[in-house]
Amino acid sequence: LYFLGLAYKKLNRIDEALDCFLKLHAILPNSAQVLYQLASIYQIMEDPNQAIEWLLQLISVVPTDPYVLSKLGNLYDTEGDKSQAFHYYCESYRYFPSNIEVIEWLGAYYID
Repeated sequence: LYFLGLAYKKLNRIDEALDCFLKLHAILPNSAQVLYQLASIYQIMEDPNQAIEWLLQLISVVPTDPYVLSKLGNLYDTEGDKSQAFHYYCESYRYFPSNIEVIEWLGAYYID
């Protein structure tokens, strides 16, 4: 089911990919890979609120993943919530201080 969902996603058949990953989530509710794919699909569907919800669930499973934390910061930033974006970018920086994109965002935030 996971690879079928990835294939649908690659073929840009987003609805079918979403169905596969939702079914897989029902079977494996704490799978980090499935939660990430669901968030990614909702981001492709331009539904940032749902993507944020799935990423928050993912953070509860893997709380120290700097990539997921920076992705959450990016989504909150695009939604206009600078304080939440700052929080998640800072957390991402704490776990991986070499990420240039996070450093750039934090620098711009402090300049503003």
